[in-house]
Formats: sequence, C-alpha cells, structure tokens
Amino acid sequence: MKNLLLDKMSMTGVGMKRLREAIGLISGATECIPVSTNSAIEHPHDGIYFIENYDKENGVLTVIAGAAKQRMNIGTSKNSLIFGEKADEVIKEALSTSRMLLCFYGRTYFVSSSAFLTLAQRLDIGADALRLTVPERDFFIAQIMMRNASIWKLCVRSLAQDEKKMYKVFAVHTDKYEYISQELLLEICENLCSPDCEKLFNAPGKVKKYEITHDFTSIMVEYPDAAKEVAETYGLEDMTPCIRISTSDTGKASFVFEALWKHGKSYSVCDSFSCPHRGENANRETLLPKISQKLFPNYSKLPEKLLELMNYEIVPACKFDTGRESMIAFLKKMHKEIKFTKMLTKRTEIRIRELIADSFDYDTAISAFDIAMCYLGLPERIGGLSKSDITMLERLCGNVPFAKSMISENKEKEEKDIYLTA
Repeated sequence: MKNLLLDKMSMTGVGMKRLREAIGLISGATECIPVSTNSAIEHPHDGIYFIENYDKENGVLTVIAGAAKQRMNIGTSKNSLIFGEKADEVIKEALSTSRMLLCFYGRTYFVSSSAFLTLAQRLDIGADALRLTVPERDFFIAQIMMRNASIWKLCVRSLAQDEKKMYKVFAVHTDKYEYISQELLLEICENLCSPDCEKLFNAPGKVKKYEITHDFTSIMVEYPDAAKEVAETYGLEDMTPCIRISTSDTGKASFVFEALWKHGKSYSVCDSFSCPHRGENANRETLLPKISQKLFPNYSKLPEKLLELMNYEIVPACKFDTGRESMIAFLKKMHKEIKFTKMLTKRTEIRIRELIADSFDYDTAISAFDIAMCYLGLPERIGGLSKSDITMLERLCGNVPFAKSMISENKEKEEKDIYLTA
C-alpha cells in the first residue's frame, strides 16, 4: 500500500474499479481542520517546531521550539506521532525537505514542502523564505503567528496505525476555504461512464487512465466505440472523443473539465471550462449539466473543420528544400496566431517548427488537413518536454485546425488570380 504522507506519493491506474479504490483511499485519509494560530495561549506546547534530529532506535525526535527557542525531545509514541516503517519514511523525508512541525491543540503535524506556498500566503511572506531550513526561520514564523492571530484551515492527510494517527499538512488555507472531497470527482466520473452517455457517444465511457498526487487528480475518460461512428460519418480514422477531469483536494486548482480528441496516442484539447471550489459550484447537480451544455455540443466542431481543411493546399508539390522553407515560413505565422510562445518557450517553438517541417515529403502537395493531423498526433510523439509542457502542447495542438491562417493562405492566393476583362 502507498505511503500517503510522502510528498512524491502518486497513484496511477486504469479502470473504474481501481479508480474507486484509489479515491476511497485518498479521501479517507484527508480532512480539513480549522486551527487558531494563537492556540498556544491555552495550549503551551502549541506552535511551530524545527526538526533537528531523529533517533530511530529510541523513537525520539529532537526539535527546537520556535516561540521558546528551546531544544526538546518528542517521543514518537506520543503527540500524534507513531513509530513504524512508514512513519520512519515520513520523518526521514521531513529531515531532507521542510524540517517543520506544527502543533495545534496538542496534535502534532508534519509539514510538506508543497504546503509552503499557501503557508507563505497566510504569513504574508515570500515562499522562498520557508525553504531556508534553519531554526531562525521558525523563530520568525512563531512571532508572526502570535502577532497576527487568525484562523487557518489545514488540509491534512493521515497515516493510521494501532488506533493512532500521524498527520501531515499539504496546504494552509483561510477560514473561508471549503474542502471538497474527491468522492465528488468519482461521482461525476461514474456518470460519464454510465449508459446515460450513450445519447452522445452511443456507448458508456471507460476510465483509460488516472493519476492522483497531493497536488492534482486527473482522470481521462475515453469513448472508444464512438471512434467507429466518427469514421463512418466523417471518414476520419483513429479519432476518439475523450473527457479529462482534473481537480485538487488540497486547493491547488479548481475543477477543470476538458473536451479532447485522441488521435493515435496523442490528446488534443478542443474546449474546456473550470469551476472554483465554492458552495454552489461544488456539487454533482451543478457540474454535470455544465459538462453537457459547455463541452458536449463542441465535439463535432473538430471533425467538421478537418473535412473543410482537406480543400486547402498550403505547400504545392516541390523539391524538399523549397517545400521545407515554405512550410517553416507558414508554421511561423500560424504559431504566432495561436500564441505558441505564450505557453511554451521560443526555443521549443522553433524546434517544433523544424520537426514538423522535416516530417513531410514534399513530392506531393501538403494540405491544411495534413498539417492539422500532424499536430493532433504530436503530443505523444515528441520527446524532451516536461509533463506540464506536454499539457500545454495538447491545448495548442487542439487550436491548430481552427487557426485562420490554415485557410487564409489559400484565400490570398485565390484573390491574386482574380482579374477583370475588357
């Protein structure tokens, strides 16, 4: 079983059954706990502590209290700490990352380094200051906590053992934050995979893949049987409609719903919308109709546009060097139109231009359709990009077929041929 308290925890898999198990595991270990930053008035040992050392053999943590600036020992059998293999992993990780403990109302919490951004926001300081793993950091934070008393909501996950729990903070929010369990995400996903979706795709969806980390959960639902209908209706092979659902139960992001098309093994985003984690938005009754209204009607736009692009020639048949030069000039203009460099670096944009241009054989004319299909299959084929860059590329590639330059080039050529006779 995964150690849910490690910063780099990740659960991946395929299928609804495994997704239910994974979300059940993460939801059962997560809670949002309100605390007062000046609870030390009633609980003298509350506050922030710097982790100095860990004696594994005797199960003792040596810490330095941020307020009192005194060294003290904490036994792992007390103060909401547990002793065992998984607890050892958490403590060792803390010694190499945050080196921070928080204590509220007598309960001790380890602090993930991924919580630094939201903690810094609550303290009104720069997040980089929290990465200085020295006792002076916690002396400074202790003063702020006492001076600026407020209510925080800690987003924590817990590790249970022998009726005891070990807690770790992954985000620190204001008292207005509303925690939304990932069980809601599961409900929405189950609906998208139910027979109700046959009205749109003629078959229920399937959970093709999911990934759960402390920051994000992403679920890809595909409708493979709909690919047959797309092939019959539009003559387009290997085009599968998909929906990607993403959120964060630690408050790192809103609910994000994306309509995608899968070509080969690549995904391209054709539309999306997001909803914040707030009362009226965070329920099944509100989100499901929004998916139907905002995403479903737009799936036909891409296949219809691809059929249109078959009629437009971008580069006529010519020698390779001539064709490549013309293609690079066209791609430069098209990339600028869809704001490529606002999402990826200039160096990446130039390299993609070159790779696309090199992939064509210019013995025959290259149509706008050929270029569009090349981009739709690009995200899975390209290497050397980070995971976040691939996500950006999926969105950019979904915009390529709709770029005005894909058809305007041809209209300009047509206009040059128009003339008047006497």
